Amino acid sequence: MTEKIEFKEEKITKENLLKILEAGRLAPTAKNLQPQRIYVVETEEGLNKLNKIIKYKAPIVLIICGDIENCYKENYYVSYRSDTILVAIHMILEATHLGIDNLWINDLNIIDKVEKEFDLTKNIRPVSLLLL
Repeated sequence: MTEKIEFKEEKITKENLLKILEAGRLAPTAKNLQPQRIYVVETEEGLNKLNKIIKYKAPIVLIICGDIENCYKENYYVSYRSDTILVAIHMILEATHLGIDNLWINDLNIIDKVEKEFDLTKNIRPVSLLLL
């Protein structure tokens, strides 16, 4: 049984958005290289692009990406995925603490479509979405 999720149309305050983003900035990453790149999507144009890809409509969506050129690498290990997941977790916890409903999406099919739709650069790879 699939649960229907609906977001309120009201946007969160700029102050709360900055607190959520700051929580992500403070998250630990491998060797503290901070490879995360967070894109805040809140314009009608950006949200319409996302609405073609995901079934949930939220007033603000964070596209959580990793810079594959500026992350920790050793042998075959590249840290950008695990780093960005830690960042997402910190932002989820802060949003929840602030009483802001959120939904984390980490689906590779969706992420590939987001990368194409937003024409991200070769070294910036989307890893997940956080709907607020």
